[in-house]
Amino acid sequence: MGTRATVILKGLKGADYWKFFERCAFGDANPDDHLKLKLIGERIANKLVGSPLAAKTVGGALKSKLEEEHWRSIMESKLWQMQQKEDDIFPALRLSYEHLPTSGLKQCFVYFSLFPKNYCFEKDRLVRMWMAQGFLQPGEQGRRPEDVGEDYFDELLHRSFFQDSLNGQSGQYVVHDLLHQLAESLSAHEYCRVEDDESEEIPDRVRHVYVSASNLAKLYETAPKLKILRSLVVNGSLLDTVAKSKLMDFIKVTLKRLKRLRVIVFDGLALDVLPESIGHMRHLRVESPVLFTTASGQAFT
Repeated sequence: MGTRATVILKGLKGADYWKFFERCAFGDANPDDHLKLKLIGERIANKLVGSPLAAKTVGGALKSKLEEEHWRSIMESKLWQMQQKEDDIFPALRLSYEHLPTSGLKQCFVYFSLFPKNYCFEKDRLVRMWMAQGFLQPGEQGRRPEDVGEDYFDELLHRSFFQDSLNGQSGQYVVHDLLHQLAESLSAHEYCRVEDDESEEIPDRVRHVYVSASNLAKLYETAPKLKILRSLVVNGSLLDTVAKSKLMDFIKVTLKRLKRLRVIVFDGLALDVLPESIGHMRHLRVESPVLFTTASGQAFT
């Protein structure tokens, strides 16, 4: 389109940033009713280099408990020492993660590292995947797991760990790049994505794998060693018709080797039949918007 001078977007300054941070940290509460917290909040805001994302995530952690001890624990956290440069907000994001109220919420957030950056997801689908993995802690007596999962989703959304997608599709959400990077840094060796020919080999001890269908050969070679694999997401949106016709046989062989799968997702694949062997996988939950059948007519949703 032609060369122009680069515009560097910097953080908000001074009073403008404090006004925004104050709203994130206090919500509907009046800051003037919490003068000690207001002083602590000003010191915390000075650490966030004017970043709106940091204000929303750290503010969400503060807002969850308007108590001096809680706010001081955030202000005095050793995680601030991780800051490598002046505009680094990674410590603030990590601190927001550490102050999630339950281990289940933390597991649900880290699960985002299974998907590529800018991956759009839907609430109901994601909640069912969390359920299958056993991330949802038991709720009050009589509450369905789906209700607990929706609470988890709403809590992470409220704390700005993900946001509405900008693609115009209602009901779709996406994780900010920096928060996705945080999830990856926390996922250790349990998550792996094979998106292109340059991707590294799949570790033997991996639990969750995302693979493009054109790279299923790597999964096929490694499958016998993947004895604890629990999630498999296959993206075939770029496959041509011939490749899709061969994919079924490939899946049939691969699934026989993955005995502990709990979730399998086929993205962009027009499959309506699954191999018979899938009926013997006791832990598996098949995730798809359509009804699957095997050759003998056994149905899965």
